[in-house]
Amino acid sequence: MLEIGSSPGGWSSVIISITQSPVLSIDMARMNPVSNVTFIRSDIMNPEVENGISRFLLDNGKDKFDVILSDAMIKTSGSIDVDHSSSYLICERVMKLSLKFLKNEGKVLVKQFQGDLTKSFIDKWKIHFQSSRIIKPKASRQSSSEIYILFKGFRA
Repeated sequence: MLEIGSSPGGWSSVIISITQSPVLSIDMARMNPVSNVTFIRSDIMNPEVENGISRFLLDNGKDKFDVILSDAMIKTSGSIDVDHSSSYLICERVMKLSLKFLKNEGKVLVKQFQGDLTKSFIDKWKIHFQSSRIIKPKASRQSSSEIYILFKGFRA
């Protein structure tokens, strides 16, 4: 599994307890060490991060990931439009990484601030998957625009 936006490491701990398979976590911020989780401190917008991902896969005898999960989010600016656009760009990068590193039939989950680009984002990427849907976490405030978008059944 590839986890993007992993700091401080809470989700990494949960993921490793469920999957029991190698996990690669990436974040710009430091992350607390988690057993059986490889951590790369990097900005996913940096093209060099792809070398680290490829190296992890090679070192673990894998060719691609079954799941890519992104909880990455920008530091909010207070401007709904700016925050939405920034989260959109992060999600775009995650989806581009999925084209390269996701197995056939794989899943991608991305966090986004919902806004005017959300529908076009889903429409653009759903053609690569069997299904897609928006998930609003119960823990999220009703007034929050934070959503998760799940894409299932990648068509490699």
